[in-house]
Amino acid sequence: MPNSLTVLRLLLVVPIAALLWWHYDRLALACFLVAAVSDFADGILARRWGVESRFGALADPVADKLTMLATAAVLTLQGDLPPAYLGAISLRDVVIVGGAAAWHLRFGAVEMAPTHVSKLNTLVNFVLLLGILGTRAGVLPDGPVWHLLMLTAIATTLVSGAQYVWVWGRRASSLRA
Repeated sequence: MPNSLTVLRLLLVVPIAALLWWHYDRLALACFLVAAVSDFADGILARRWGVESRFGALADPVADKLTMLATAAVLTLQGDLPPAYLGAISLRDVVIVGGAAAWHLRFGAVEMAPTHVSKLNTLVNFVLLLGILGTRAGVLPDGPVWHLLMLTAIATTLVSGAQYVWVWGRRASSLRA
């Protein structure tokens, strides 16, 4: 069941982006909300039922990142988010994927384990994107709270990326020693 929810999120990436592109904002919001809730639910179910899997460990963050990147890209292209936001989340993901690839080439398999900062970052980004989508759909008021949340999202994104570099850099140093 948890892996099914992850697959659902992967399948929702293109429809969310397409619905946003064509300004079907309420449908895009509904699909994004399903993706956000299923992300929360699949982690809880996997731990509760003891069915954590290698597929889930790899596909879950991929589904999160693709959902956020596709949504942020469309919102940025349409002027609803600043390029700095898309740049921050893209840079973090490139650094993490590049670091994981380098680790794999040098040391072998990478054990995917999100940090508490990373989990907070994902939550902040999902809430921000839900807020922007809700504003576009006319179900949430516009206001300075979204700007403040966007700055918070950029900050947690950069801190999370730096934390991964620090943690994995220290691990690599200890293995080389």
